[in-house]
Amino acid sequence: MKIAVFGGTGLVGAPIVEALTAAEHAVRVISRDAARALRHFGPSTEVAEVDAETGLGVKHALEGCQGIVLSISSPREGECVGKVMEAARGMGGVDQVVYVSGCTVKEEHAWFPLVAGKLEAERHLRGSGIPWTVLAPGWFFETLGNFVRDGRATVIGGNPTPYHFVAAADFAGIVARAFELPEARDRRFVIHGPEGLTIKDALTRYCRVRHPGIRKISQPPIWILKLLARTQAHPRLGQALALMAYFERVGEGGDPTGANLLFGPPATTLEAWLRR
Repeated sequence: MKIAVFGGTGLVGAPIVEALTAAEHAVRVISRDAARALRHFGPSTEVAEVDAETGLGVKHALEGCQGIVLSISSPREGECVGKVMEAARGMGGVDQVVYVSGCTVKEEHAWFPLVAGKLEAERHLRGSGIPWTVLAPGWFFETLGNFVRDGRATVIGGNPTPYHFVAAADFAGIVARAFELPEARDRRFVIHGPEGLTIKDALTRYCRVRHPGIRKISQPPIWILKLLARTQAHPRLGQALALMAYFERVGEGGDPTGANLLFGPPATTLEAWLRR
């Protein structure tokens, strides 16, 4: 099967490309920056440059593909997925679409823009008439590095909830198996990792191995950082604050039983991931 991977150079997309290639699928990496994709994967990789927000290049990128993976990061994610599904439906030939959603993506959380976009994307899949699979993971181990900046490790807010972190490679293997198992079609699966860890606990263990010079995890209250973001006009900090405040409010959620039974549970623990 030939599979087009949208967002193929991303934190999750790149391991998906590798897992699909290892499973002997032909892969076309879809990226907003073809040169970056070629630098990442090498000149022998098939790459298509696409702007999913405008739809420019989508039809060309899907030519000859029987599968699609959608791992899109955009404020207009729902609209982007809608454009891809419209093109796929109009062209024919696509046999399955796998979409990366999130385990907290539920109608009761639609007040949060990121969730609203993913809900819209899932509706586009269900209404497309093309067999689909929605995979809904939580936090990835690979995001822990985002909490370290300029020699300091910071957790925003209290965030006492344990999260079942997943290794991106484990998740990528599930994506590859979703194309092989007929039972995965037209179903939504929540993906949890093997152990529940608070962000602070996970970050402490991460820094012990990757940043041994960092001895303390800073944990400022959200309200202080909100004030800082407003006074210093720091949009990226504002976005991070909104995301962390969201997770502090809604927790994790979701039941991974169905995914574990069909795909097998993700096995990589934080310690094993750090050893890699």
